[in-house]
Amino acid sequence: MSQKKSAHRVRRIFGDNVRTLRVNQGRSQEALAEAAHLSQQYLSEVEHGKRSIGIDAVGQLADALGVSLAQLFVEGAIN
Repeated sequence: MSQKKSAHRVRRIFGDNVRTLRVNQGRSQEALAEAAHLSQQYLSEVEHGKRSIGIDAVGQLADALGVSLAQLFVEGAIN
């Protein structure tokens, strides 16, 4: 798999997991973004796999969602 496809796949998995957790917790993008100290626009782009995310922001999202960093990167781990 090419590096470009691999990076896109990781962004998609991460974004899907963030969105699934957020929805399962009954939170809006705005509420989660505020809790994670991120902008709603940035969160939206991350959830849709359109934006790469830095490690600090990954940690902020994991903390705000109450999950481990690893859980956000495992495909199919969150339903």
